[in-house]
Amino acid sequence: MQEKLGNKREVALRHFIGLVKKFEREPMLYKVYREVLDGGYLEKGIVERCVTEGLADESLFYLLYKAVVREENVSSLLRIVFNGVSFF
Repeated sequence: MQEKLGNKREVALRHFIGLVKKFEREPMLYKVYREVLDGGYLEKGIVERCVTEGLADESLFYLLYKAVVREENVSSLLRIVFNGVSFF
């Protein structure tokens, strides 16, 4: 399966670092992002916290995502979009 999915660790790490920099520039976006993750996605079981220490690299797969801001939507300013087809 590793051959089909590939290892996106480096891509995911670059993406994550970019997201952290964006949150440093826009602290309010980070606050909303945390609310969406903790208050919605975690509670509903859409995502879960995981511990990767001790796992062999071949057993890990990374799913990229991005925060999409929808300023015109008053009910939810932000949603998280998962990218399962990244070729980066």
